[in-house]
This record gives sequence, structure tokens and C-alpha cells, in this order.
Amino acid sequence: MSAKRLPTGILFIDKDRIDVYLPGKRAVISYDFNEEIIKYCEVLDREQLHTQLKSFIETNKFSPSSLIVVLAKNILVEKDFVKGQETDEQQKLQSQQFLDSVPFESVGSKTVPLEKGFRVIAANADFYEAIMTTFQQSGFSIQALLPVTLYATDVQKLTADSVRIFLQKSESIKKYSLVSDSGNFIAVKEAEEIVKKKNYMM
Repeated sequence: MSAKRLPTGILFIDKDRIDVYLPGKRAVISYDFNEEIIKYCEVLDREQLHTQLKSFIETNKFSPSSLIVVLAKNILVEKDFVKGQETDEQQKLQSQQFLDSVPFESVGSKTVPLEKGFRVIAANADFYEAIMTTFQQSGFSIQALLPVTLYATDVQKLTADSVRIFLQKSESIKKYSLVSDSGNFIAVKEAEEIVKKKNYMM
């Protein structure tokens, strides 16, 4: 007997708050971060964040869902690269140099092809992982983790219109998710070490 399929919800992560849309709820519900717990996308007190988010989930009687998590533009660090005569290895090195300059200890990233080059999108992995882990521990699954810029829209908060956009377009861009197909976080630091080892051996 197959497991019951969870309905799809949206978790929108902004630098100051999260917005949650779940089937069966009449409105988007938001939670504002306390600056003593999260500030400038840095988690200052992970235990308190977990406690408050768990209380937020229970108080609003959220039923477990399969979440499409969307990262707001103001928590992303992005750079576009124009393809020239560089080899694939040189392009990888350019990407890694950019990622090394991103001011976070743990960086989650994805490279997206453009018409004349590629874009590297990065975010603080510790920040979004801390939030998503609490939802997972409350019975939610993670369907995808996607930067908002992939939707070609400048959505700044969840509304009925933006929920519709995310639900309609997510399937076609899931290949750029920052989590694996199983919903596990991509091993960011491990991936960085592999790249660094390859560069060292060149």
C-alpha cells in the first residue's frame, strides 16, 4: 500500500519573515523573525528559532504538506557570467571564486544557464536549512527549494497571485532546486571541497 500523498503548500522565506500557504487555509499566514534570533540572514539562536517556529506551526494548526520553498530576492546573492572562450573548467573556477566571496560560512548555490552565459545563485544555507528543518520535524516534506528569480518575477510576499505563479511554474524548474529529489539538503560544504580538490589537481 503506497504512502498517502501530501498536498502541496508554499513556504516563502524572506530576510525578515516567512509566509506560508497551505491548502485548506483561507489566507497566507506570516511569521516575523525576532532580531535577537535572526538578523541579516544569520541565525543567532537556532534553538529559539526552532521553538518559536514549532509554536507557530502548532498555534495555526498547520497540517503536514509537501512544501515548495521559495527564497526571496533579498536573501539571494547572484552573478551573471557571459560565456567567452573559457573552458568548462575555467567557468567552474569563475563560479567558485564568486562563491568564495559570498559572506556566509555555509553557502547553498545553483548554476542556471542563460542565453549568452550562466547565472550563479547563492544563499546562506544555515539560514534556510534552520527554517526548513523545523518544518520537516513537524511532519512536512520538502518538494523543492527554488530562488524566486527562477520564476522571472519580483514577488516580495505571498499573495493569491504569487501562490498561483509558484504552483504553476515550479514543476518546470525543479531541476534547479537546492535540495535533492528526496528532499534532503545538498551537501554544500562537501561539494565545495570536491571543486577545490579538482582545482588543486589542475
